[in-house]
Amino acid sequence: MPMSVFNTDSVTIVRKKGDWYEQEKINTAPVLPGATVGKERIRAGVIARLRKDPSVLLVLEDRNGRADERASLPDGFEMAVSLVDGESPSGSLTVSHRGEKVYEEEFTQDSAKEEPCTVPGDLLETVIDLASCIERQDYSFVSDECDHFTDAEPGEEVGLLEAGRIMEAAGFQTEFVYTVGFACKPLLFVHENDVVLLGSRRFDGATLYLEMKRLFYGADRKAVLRGVEKVREDCQPVDIFECADGSWSFRREMDADMDTDNFLDRLESDVALLRKAVARVEECEGVGGEPWSIIREQRQLFIHEVIEASVKLKALNI
Repeated sequence: MPMSVFNTDSVTIVRKKGDWYEQEKINTAPVLPGATVGKERIRAGVIARLRKDPSVLLVLEDRNGRADERASLPDGFEMAVSLVDGESPSGSLTVSHRGEKVYEEEFTQDSAKEEPCTVPGDLLETVIDLASCIERQDYSFVSDECDHFTDAEPGEEVGLLEAGRIMEAAGFQTEFVYTVGFACKPLLFVHENDVVLLGSRRFDGATLYLEMKRLFYGADRKAVLRGVEKVREDCQPVDIFECADGSWSFRREMDADMDTDNFLDRLESDVALLRKAVARVEECEGVGGEPWSIIREQRQLFIHEVIEASVKLKALNI
């Protein structure tokens, strides 16, 4: 008898992580021997919490041998996913845009493979691919027969000057930092209670990164070092490093596929990653948050850092 595509001890989900989607198997079976809650209530509770989690796109919950789920995506897209168990498991995926079907695919067992069942894997791989396409506004998967849908032209590439114009138009406080020589000027901007740097690698004006500062007033340097080492691996792709002035920088390079259409969204998501990394370090023993606002100090530290780096660049004989 073929193995079921569903598991009574876990449930498969699709979850957004940063700019990507991933599938996960979440345990729904009893783990603690002293627990008084029954297996069915444990499973129901786990699934209910997953459905409330905003990062979870789909929960493939088994209901009498099949899962039927719908998910809303950006820009008016919606997914309908079905997975059916049995002697010959099958699946289907439909993507609609504002009520009109724009993509459809059926999934059956790959005849070239006898075991295990390929349907759930093929279905979820396609779900993740299409959800990721929609997230980055790549609509090349849309059927040519959909007359009402106009594939949006990708926005223009974003350099520092264009980024400054976009942010100023969006109401951000911005300030370009003076550089020595012809190095491209980085940009300071205020985001909530922080002054953040939008710079470019080697002052090229195009390969953009975001950087946030902390001084960790009152914390012993060894405690900060231990905290950084403890969380560094989990905080990737945020780079955490100590500067010569005693401050700590949290830096995140922005994605290459960023353009004028998605720049502000990417900015917000990347700043959120920086804040998450800062919070992880602050939670470590002996570190803690800043006891008072360092927003003015952040500006001064960035200005000194930029001038020093541009002086070194100008001195290079290339």
